[in-house]
Amino acid sequence: MNDWVDLTEIIPGLDKGQWLHVVNSSLEPLKTVLTENGFSVYVIDGSEIADSDSFFSHVKGVFNFPEYFQGSWAAWDDCLGDFMSIIKSRTAIIWDAADKTFLSDARTFMQAVFDLYNLAITAGDIDQPDPPQVELFLVGNTSGFKNTLDFS
Repeated sequence: MNDWVDLTEIIPGLDKGQWLHVVNSSLEPLKTVLTENGFSVYVIDGSEIADSDSFFSHVKGVFNFPEYFQGSWAAWDDCLGDFMSIIKSRTAIIWDAADKTFLSDARTFMQAVFDLYNLAITAGDIDQPDPPQVELFLVGNTSGFKNTLDFS
């Protein structure tokens, strides 16, 4: 596995020492800088999520879950565990328009963020040999997303 990247050195505006980044940013420059630095990037489009059904439908494609994936939290947990087991390198999960999802269905949003954060922590456990770097970005434009990234 490659060495971990200090994202604060390549992305202006990030706080050091975090795996969960709550930011105000344009999607494309963030994806570009992550890809250029060896990250596999998965994008959840929050504008397509209004409830748990639309969340499950959307993430099935994002994470390439198997056809038998049925939209439920139990199935999400199982498939997310399978996804975590195949992560071998730098991985970034960007939840674009996270504020829209939160405003549409806060419960679904919070459960999914909690699960993704646990994935990042578990995958990156430094007690395991060669842990992959997993970063989670929540991108939005409302007042809670104050950490503005500047790619100019």
